[in-house]
Amino acid sequence: MQTSRQMTVARRLTLAFGLLILLTLIVAGLGAWGMRQGQLALHTVYEDRAVPLEQLGAINYLMTRNRVLVMDATMEASPDVAQKRLKEFEDNIKASQKNWEAYAATAMTPDEAALAKAVDQARSALVQEGYGPVVAALAAARYAEAQTALKRVSVLNRPFAESITKLIELQVHVAEAEFKAAVDHGRNVNLASGLLISLAVLAGIGIGLTMTRSLTRALGAEPT
Repeated sequence: MQTSRQMTVARRLTLAFGLLILLTLIVAGLGAWGMRQGQLALHTVYEDRAVPLEQLGAINYLMTRNRVLVMDATMEASPDVAQKRLKEFEDNIKASQKNWEAYAATAMTPDEAALAKAVDQARSALVQEGYGPVVAALAAARYAEAQTALKRVSVLNRPFAESITKLIELQVHVAEAEFKAAVDHGRNVNLASGLLISLAVLAGIGIGLTMTRSLTRALGAEPT
């Protein structure tokens, strides 16, 4: 009879501690999952928004700088100045292309992909149809021709500037939306963790009281 009572008590203790351990594991698992999701959200904001913003900003600066370079070379009308400015121009074109290729490899929303296509088309037109004739004229020391060709640069620069500005603004808006989503997700995880912790505490108290009564009935009250 005594062995039967001891086995019954052991089973009850095993079930009670097993339940508490299970609740603890659930809370820990939920916390780990929430932290992992938060890390992924931050990674997404950095890799797909912060880095592209830097790349697009660099492209915008380099293209604007190139416009200043060819205008200065045209106004100076000096072979030495033109040679220096064109060297920097070519370096900027290469750097701009490198940044664009890196940006194009990032994940994009449908709206972003459409804007990126418009920027790429406007950028290519500006480089080939706008800067191309100016650079060729400067390289051949035909400064009057370069001055005339600059008008085409002004025309083609507008659609590029407008499209890349919209693309940069989109990056900011999407980053803001992703940040808010991450904050809401973290809030929900914290709420769920709090509820599970409260449940575990209540379950522990309930199990403790139940086990105390059960052990008292099974083993008998302590002598007074």
